[in-house]
Amino acid sequence: MVSKYFLIVFVFITSFCLCKVEAQDHDRDRVEALIESSRNTREDSSRSFAFAHNAIELARTLGESNTLGRALYNMGDLLEDYDNYSSAISYFDLTIEAYRSAEEFEEIPRILRIIGRMYYSFGDYTKAMDMYMEGLMMYQQLDLVDTDKGWLLRYIGSVYKRQENYEEALDYYGQALDVFEQFEHNDGIASSINNIGIVYGYQGKDSLQIQHYRRALKICEENKSIVRASIIL
Repeated sequence: MVSKYFLIVFVFITSFCLCKVEAQDHDRDRVEALIESSRNTREDSSRSFAFAHNAIELARTLGESNTLGRALYNMGDLLEDYDNYSSAISYFDLTIEAYRSAEEFEEIPRILRIIGRMYYSFGDYTKAMDMYMEGLMMYQQLDLVDTDKGWLLRYIGSVYKRQENYEEALDYYGQALDVFEQFEHNDGIASSINNIGIVYGYQGKDSLQIQHYRRALKICEENKSIVRASIIL
């Protein structure tokens, strides 16, 4: 009789746990669907923001930091698209907190780069550099190398270029180029080479400047990168 009682309790608890897991999976799928809907309706701001907001609210209810991080990131990305940079930065800061809580540290350097890029667009190069360097330090701590690290290095070079610290700019552009070449990332390669050419121009090294422009342009032509080619031209 006792064994039968415990069997009933065990079955009940197991069924309850399975139902809870299924409910969590369902809510997680709903969050992802809301994020996707927000991305697919960017031309309709009211709908896109409604989807993004609902994704965040549902993610908070679900209580999973990594899912919440994705929902918060989507809102930040949406706000950036609509040029609401101050609010975008606030949401990206919350995204970083969520990913730290979830211990998904590898997601954070990319977000720091995005925040730094916005500060760069404001002309706040000190704040931009702070974000970039924090991101770079995390890449080093994680022993992680990817194309996003290449862009981070490229953007650090651009801050130094703006500050007329040309030797540092060339150093970071060169590091970015090494990363992009490692991953055969042609747009990053062309961008890095082009910016090296710009720095040589500032230094009065005209022949090196043109040489790098032509090298970058050739890469664009070979890969049909029309936008990057127009920038170089």
